[in-house]
Amino acid sequence: MDGSSKRRAAPHRACESLFVLAGVMYPDGTLATVNRAAFSGLPVGRGAAIGRPFWLGPWWYKQPSVQREVREAVARAAQGEHVHLFADTCHEGGRSIRVDLSLKPVLDDENRIAWILVEATGDYSASPDQDSLQRRNRELEQKIAERTERMRMMIESSAEAVVTIDQSGLIEEWNQAAERMFGWPHAEVIGLRLSEVIIPHRYREAHEAGMRRFLATGKGDVLNRTIELSALNRSGEEFPIELTVWPVPWGGTYLFSAFLRDITERKQVELAAAAQTDQALRFRTTLYELARMDKSDFSGSLRTIFAAAADALGLERMVFGRFEQQAGGVILRIGMIFRAGSGDTAPDSALGAFGMNSFPQYYAALMSNRPIVAHDAWTDPNTSEFRRDYLEPLGITSMLNVPVWLDGHVVAVVCHEHIGPARQWTAEEAGFALSIGNLVALTLEAASRAQAEAELREAEADVRQALVREQELNELKSRFVSMTSHEFRTPLTAILSSTEMLEAYGERLGADKRAELHGMIKTAVRNMTGLLDEVLFIGKSDTGHLEFNPTDTDVDAFCEELLREIRTGVGRAHQVVYTGPGHPLPAHIDAQLLRQILTNLLSNGIKFSPKGSTVTLTCDRLRDRLCFEVTDQGLGIPPEDQANLFSTFHRARNVNNIQGTGLGLAIVRKCVDLHGGEINFTSELGRGTRFRVLIPVRVNAA
Repeated sequence: MDGSSKRRAAPHRACESLFVLAGVMYPDGTLATVNRAAFSGLPVGRGAAIGRPFWLGPWWYKQPSVQREVREAVARAAQGEHVHLFADTCHEGGRSIRVDLSLKPVLDDENRIAWILVEATGDYSASPDQDSLQRRNRELEQKIAERTERMRMMIESSAEAVVTIDQSGLIEEWNQAAERMFGWPHAEVIGLRLSEVIIPHRYREAHEAGMRRFLATGKGDVLNRTIELSALNRSGEEFPIELTVWPVPWGGTYLFSAFLRDITERKQVELAAAAQTDQALRFRTTLYELARMDKSDFSGSLRTIFAAAADALGLERMVFGRFEQQAGGVILRIGMIFRAGSGDTAPDSALGAFGMNSFPQYYAALMSNRPIVAHDAWTDPNTSEFRRDYLEPLGITSMLNVPVWLDGHVVAVVCHEHIGPARQWTAEEAGFALSIGNLVALTLEAASRAQAEAELREAEADVRQALVREQELNELKSRFVSMTSHEFRTPLTAILSSTEMLEAYGERLGADKRAELHGMIKTAVRNMTGLLDEVLFIGKSDTGHLEFNPTDTDVDAFCEELLREIRTGVGRAHQVVYTGPGHPLPAHIDAQLLRQILTNLLSNGIKFSPKGSTVTLTCDRLRDRLCFEVTDQGLGIPPEDQANLFSTFHRARNVNNIQGTGLGLAIVRKCVDLHGGEINFTSELGRGTRFRVLIPVRVNAA
């Protein structure tokens, strides 16, 4: 007989005179379960003890001192102490048994007392009658055998795996639950080393070292606690278990028993819950960041939203489409397709439209203001209409489509499109998609509001510009009235006085005097005509009717001829000097406009310069431009008037009574602008002014 068989036979020989109590109680002392053999010789059964405080059990009936002692022992065990004490129990006929009572706490994975194991053994009091003693021994032996069998049946029928090993780590007990959990039959596993059967390789050395340490010191890190670790089944696959192991003193050494529970499903639930929590946090973070962004740029904002949504949901495509009412019915016009793989949007050529007459089920579902959650888009009645022409060619298998509401109407749709094996959308994902739809609606509203505000600002700017223009026109009218009342009065007075003298004294006046008066009348008429011509020129320019008619012109000859006219006209009292290139200078320009430019600049130079002073015109070509400079030695232009010098009817404040309309330089600027040129000037009070005009040299189109 081997050592294991000897150990099994020993209890049967030793238990002929034993009382045995085995049970489990909660930390508060309430008895959870107890073996039936513990009630042998008592008039009551298990119902008198289970669910009641252990110290009030039938074993201590009418023994207050023992009840108090047991209660104190339970309190110590509830604090984590392994308690041993001897107590007297009551039995049938008032007989008493002295028992060795053991209360052993068991910890859970958080180091808290989960329950207390109760064990009590003792010898029945000897009887004077030997026959009676033998009878009682036989009865006790039978009851112990029954108890042993019942305990075996309890272990075998337990839903939890129960495993017992000896001090060498060899398996002695292996119930049916252990067989189911690990795949090892009882007959094959008994006598094998536990570490080589169910413990992963990486933990085996630690397991063996822990057993050696406990046998040497009586201390173990995992004993009497509930812990989680990995185990191996017969196929070599690892799975998570929950383990509670405790040492059992036996014959001068120890056995080790353990409850083992497969917690694979629990771990899967925990992992799923953790993943769900991570996903919810990711969704909240994404929505928070999107809610904070500027939404005035609809296209840019929509792309940002789609990129974030595709990343959060692990999607390949996001699509935005707007509903439009047309003569043939409602169409869904695609406005954007975001492609997560490349991080860009599809080109306009890839966008299209879908007539909702061909997709009535889809359109009706969206118009009912509910999202379309299509796990299998090919068979879902709300999306299967797109299968042949849209879903299958693109490989789209699942869709989450949400309507976009604006001003109480469904105006668009956001499509979350999954490519690959069909996918089961979760409630959290559907809720996230709804939030994305709401963000798109807010972006649409913000963009519409921004556009309306921009249009309002533009309208306000137009109104302000119109007001400014009206003010300018009013000011021009005032200046025009002031100018005409002054400038027309002088020639009209000359005409009137001359005609009156001719009427009154014409026959008595000499021929020379009459000729002089007629000349004065003609000069006054020419001045009035010139004034009217200037006003008409400005009017044409303001209304866009001023024509630009360039012709081939020898600019040097043109300037020579113009200077001859000036010298015999307004420049008679001044030195008018022309400096040109000395050779023909051909250009394609508008000669009439150039005459206006140079005549006004020369006339102003002469008008505002002292008699006898020099007024100079120079002409030359600088690369691709003609350069004209008119220099005088006149009054100069005050700095405060220079900013408005080319404004209509503006006259410098130092001109005093020198006649003028304030239109000459305005005409010059408009003529220069028609040529695409530029004009600038320098001036110094009391020393004169120099105007510089640059006109591009045009090529004859002919």
